[in-house]
Amino acid sequence: MELMDTEFDVALVQEPNITKGGTVALVDADKTGFCKGAARAAVIVSRRLNFWPIETMSTKDLAVVALELETPNKQLYIASCYLDILHVAPSTELVRIVQHCKETRTPLVIGIDSNAHSVMWGEPHTNGRGEAIEEWVIRNDLTVVNRGAIPTFAPANDSRRSIIDITIVNHWAESAISNWEVDQKTVVLSDHRLICFHMSHSARIQDVLLRSYKKADWNLFHYCITRQDTISILDEIDDVDVVDVDVPDYACAGTG
Repeated sequence: MELMDTEFDVALVQEPNITKGGTVALVDADKTGFCKGAARAAVIVSRRLNFWPIETMSTKDLAVVALELETPNKQLYIASCYLDILHVAPSTELVRIVQHCKETRTPLVIGIDSNAHSVMWGEPHTNGRGEAIEEWVIRNDLTVVNRGAIPTFAPANDSRRSIIDITIVNHWAESAISNWEVDQKTVVLSDHRLICFHMSHSARIQDVLLRSYKKADWNLFHYCITRQDTISILDEIDDVDVVDVDVPDYACAGTG
């Protein structure tokens, strides 16, 4: 899914494009992505937010991060989950993170590719997988935030449209969710549509220094890199990353 031209603070992505290095591809410079291994779930977060991955709760099909809230010692857990149609739903790791947040009273928001059908989230009928998820939702006092009957899975030129992408919150996050909608206008490189919503829980903002190569003074860069004293220093450097940090920072100073 292409998200670089979409404004957001957090994105919950299923079946993401993963690079050979194991990172989330197509992420803009002011965002960072978290996933594990040959991931089918990832979370992309703005670098402005103070967050950290929850490695012990994450798997290739469940990516969990914690956002620091403005309230002291409070966090919000955000998770992206892919439920394999060939496996039992809900998955063991999904059950575990919900139970953990229930025991610790931690607000939790989960974006799920459920591969399941249920009237609970707008489908006209419920299948076996949907019944299993329904029972789990009710038993754990969770809420499905989906509204309306707009398909979230909508392949082009295909009649197999359905609502299989669901947003679930626990009791401590429910009141914070508003303006949930399926975005039918934004074009994405996926058969799944964007789901957008607003959260009123305030996350702590941190200052982040980013280089803007588009605003860089490349004449100054060329002058610096060709000066004799700079050449002498470069002759002593073996680590390319050192050059990447030191010289561009000098040319990009003040570009913001």
